[in-house]
Amino acid sequence: MKSASLSDQAVANRGLAKRVRRLAGMLTDADDAARLLRYADELEDQAVDLERRAKEGD
Repeated sequence: MKSASLSDQAVANRGLAKRVRRLAGMLTDADDAARLLRYADELEDQAVDLERRAKEGD
């Protein structure tokens, strides 16, 4: 059950990262857009880690 939860969290993080990137593309302030893109990258990194942990739990 734990691994499914981690996998769900990974999927959620990837979805959020996608929405954050879309939002960043709408911003006119370059610094704000860059900040959001860094946040999206962090979410993707977390998703990779969550998926790795989920596979270890199987």
